[in-house]
Amino acid sequence: MSATKQRICVVATKAITIRTFLLDQLVFLSKNGFDITIICDYDQDLSATCPKELNYLTVPMERSTSVFSTVLGIYLLFKILRKNRFDMMQYCTPKAAFVSSLASWLAGVPVRLYCQWGIRYVGMTGLPRNVLKLVEKIICRLSTHISPDSYGNLDFSMSEGIYEKNKASVVHFGSANGVDLNRFDFYKRSGWRAETRMELGLSETDFVFGWVGRVTRDKGVSELIGAFREVVGIDSNSHLLMVGGTDENHGLPNEVISRISLHPNIHYIGPKKTVEKYYAAMDILVAPSYREGFGVVALEAQALGVPVITTDIPGPREAVVDGKTGLLVPVAQISPLVTAMLRLKNDTALIKLMGEEGIKYVQSHFEQGVFWFKVLEHRKNLLHGRHTVSGQSIK
Repeated sequence: MSATKQRICVVATKAITIRTFLLDQLVFLSKNGFDITIICDYDQDLSATCPKELNYLTVPMERSTSVFSTVLGIYLLFKILRKNRFDMMQYCTPKAAFVSSLASWLAGVPVRLYCQWGIRYVGMTGLPRNVLKLVEKIICRLSTHISPDSYGNLDFSMSEGIYEKNKASVVHFGSANGVDLNRFDFYKRSGWRAETRMELGLSETDFVFGWVGRVTRDKGVSELIGAFREVVGIDSNSHLLMVGGTDENHGLPNEVISRISLHPNIHYIGPKKTVEKYYAAMDILVAPSYREGFGVVALEAQALGVPVITTDIPGPREAVVDGKTGLLVPVAQISPLVTAMLRLKNDTALIKLMGEEGIKYVQSHFEQGVFWFKVLEHRKNLLHGRHTVSGQSIK
């Protein structure tokens, strides 16, 4: 690669974050003047399929709070940074952000960018909240710039004293990577819907609530299952389609896991690479998370014309226009969730209208190609020492 290219090192804890949110965006940046190196825990698939435009290095990193693995990660990353002399360090996810912010500060990397995709301690109480809030403050103090993926998380962080506004900016209208409208193509929805419902043994007349994510406590899975049980008790024609992997430390009661496995109207199908086809089978997406960065599943669903019910928290409240493209409900409460689910289920005209508005909303605010150019401009500004200001607020 050309020696004149400025060098950016991008770090995440696990390769799935790189593959899901960043890989194509980083190739785009590489083709537009940057030398990009990605670092994460070793992943066989990423090692075999990493695009030729990117450099791939590995550092052992675990999501655990092990002191040994944390110190080892800082040391190994520090050695790589001292050797390579990057112009910018970009990091996301809690463990990678802590390790990277400290290692890059020690190595003297001039631009240290924390992509703040959610705030880990939101929804916690007591000592765990205090400890994780301190970690968040340390990461932000060691970073030269913070880029939260939503205005809600920017405002929340300032209200919590995590950082000041002049140190942070939201790219464009927010999100981590925008939405690929070629992949989440509304015009393909009808065919995908028929195909996927046939695969799952669902008829066109079945009403399907959907959920996409990791099966964990923080994704509001307990409330989702509790609310669905009430809804299906009122109308047995209701179904729940769940797409996504299960975290080893999911924090959910055993009875919730059992109901997911055993309830005849709950269809848990695990993670899917073609998730767009499963969104297409849904009538409504329900995403009752306790915390989110932005809420990419809400954007993906809306791109396909699927209204969304999600929680009124930083991030998701910008991914959905309440009353227009979906509904916002209080966090960690079953009763309002049931009310919202039944309201939409019983109003097909509203579902249609919200679906149409959701498509327009995503197309006008979150088209991926436009977002990538905004990211490119943002990174150039940071590397040239120009003050980067937040984009235009949605609301």
